[in-house]
Amino acid sequence: KNYLTILFQMLHLTLKHGICEESCCCLACLGALLCEMKDFKAAERIGHFAILLLEKIKARKYLSFVYCCIFGTVRNRNNHMKMNIEPLLSGYQIGMKTGDIQMAMFNAYIYLSIQFLSGQKNLADLRKDFKLFGEQMIEYKQMTMNHLIRPMQQVVLNLLLSPGEPLLLLGRDKGKESILTKAIGENNKFLEC
Repeated sequence: KNYLTILFQMLHLTLKHGICEESCCCLACLGALLCEMKDFKAAERIGHFAILLLEKIKARKYLSFVYCCIFGTVRNRNNHMKMNIEPLLSGYQIGMKTGDIQMAMFNAYIYLSIQFLSGQKNLADLRKDFKLFGEQMIEYKQMTMNHLIRPMQQVVLNLLLSPGEPLLLLGRDKGKESILTKAIGENNKFLEC
């Protein structure tokens, strides 16, 4: 409910006072919301406007946020997922450069998820990406994102290291209960899913 109130207030302010840098974030969120409402055509149009506005007003500090919303949600549902890989990696890189660490890591999480699900990378290279991004997530204290990538990372390791029984959880992440217990203890609804 609060999300909708904030989103519609941002939209109202944009329509009343004109476009500002934050308007591209408003449009990106609106696109994601329309996707959740299953209006994919409108979501794609609004998402396209968000990216055009981002480029027009050169709001580089919001690129990571906008790319995460558009390429992680809107275009991920409307286009083939492999089309979103490069923009999400770019969202990560620019987020790191502009200091938007949280959104950079969110872009990295979606990037890794798409790489994992699409099979676009071989397992050895994917393992390296999981290790690199996982270490950065820990370094920058983005533990929610780190916990979210761990099951995928473990599957990749299992496929590489135990071809006989790849579905068995081996190694340091076999205690999925500890992740769930921690999520419940921290009241982290995102991790509980």
